[in-house]
Amino acid sequence: MLVFYSGYGNKELDNHIDGQKLPRAKADYIQTVINDAQREPNTTFTGSGYTSLAIIYGVFSASNWAAPSIIAGLGPKLSMIAGGILYCLFLSSFLKPMTWSLYVGSVLVGIGAAVLWTAQGNFLTLNSDPDTMGRNSGIFWALLQFSLLFGNLYAYFAFGGEAYISRHTRITLFTVLTSLGAVGVIVMLALRTKVQSDDSSVSSDERNNTTSHGPLQAFKRSLHLMCTKEILFLSFGFAFTGFELSFWSGIYGTCVGATGFFGDEAKSLIGLTGIFVGVGQIFGELRESTLIDIYSLLGFLYSEDSAPAFAIYKFMQSLASAAAFLYSDYLLLQWQLFIIVIFGTMGTLGFFVVELSANRCQARDYAAVADGADRESSE
Repeated sequence: MLVFYSGYGNKELDNHIDGQKLPRAKADYIQTVINDAQREPNTTFTGSGYTSLAIIYGVFSASNWAAPSIIAGLGPKLSMIAGGILYCLFLSSFLKPMTWSLYVGSVLVGIGAAVLWTAQGNFLTLNSDPDTMGRNSGIFWALLQFSLLFGNLYAYFAFGGEAYISRHTRITLFTVLTSLGAVGVIVMLALRTKVQSDDSSVSSDERNNTTSHGPLQAFKRSLHLMCTKEILFLSFGFAFTGFELSFWSGIYGTCVGATGFFGDEAKSLIGLTGIFVGVGQIFGELRESTLIDIYSLLGFLYSEDSAPAFAIYKFMQSLASAAAFLYSDYLLLQWQLFIIVIFGTMGTLGFFVVELSANRCQARDYAAVADGADRESSE
């Protein structure tokens, strides 16, 4: 039930705005809305969508180093709520676009995304064990991906027949999104602070390892993990998820919306592409299986200290996303796809190496336990 509430809360918060991405903000619409807002009469708005996205991912990347310390101080539940509030502030800035509010909001949502995504990974780990981590990760991501269906379905009908997004459409859209974000924050309030262990010999301090370490120790742990062999192997996969999510969440849809061949329906087709991407992710699971496996593997390897591990994952992912948005203005589409293929291949190989090593360690642990049980029974 905790996993359901966590996934549902993030589904409402992210409902249509994508990032891990914006970070879960649908970058296609950020760029499109900003471009069309500059065309409104008597406007002084000169903000750049891709500059905003670069700020978001740059701040997101840097903030991941501070996220474990924040979570160590506030706990995962309050950290998720705080991150959700910052999301809502960013969304509300589009009700009346101003250049300064766009960039300030970009900084805020970058911080909020780092805290939110690291906290929810830590929360998921604290409420799972090695046997349920994969299942709970799958439930979480499945609930999360439904945001692509509902949000893009709304956008498809809202933008239908509009050559550009009008002021009325923009205000309606972001009023709905901000309201859904607020609902997501409220849902998170229903989450339990921690799970009581069935084993009375395990103290609450041992169970809630996030708060058992201070903020400084959490930061030092992040630096130490960054240099370990396992993280270095997994870093290619982390970067791949960043390059890939930037492509489909911001670059691909923007290309569709800017294609003159589609005429007045081009903007609504952004929503249609998002719907089909969402359907593919829910039922095909090609991309989401990668994310689920990463969450499961990190939760297994670092079950005793998960916040720094998830922070490093989000750091690498957001750094790659920021790089993708920066070079998207300069590299042709085929070269952008080539980068994704290279990192996808290397990331897959690195993941297999780490997972194989983890499985061998687990097998040795099981064998040691079995040998001990046999010796006790023989005595």
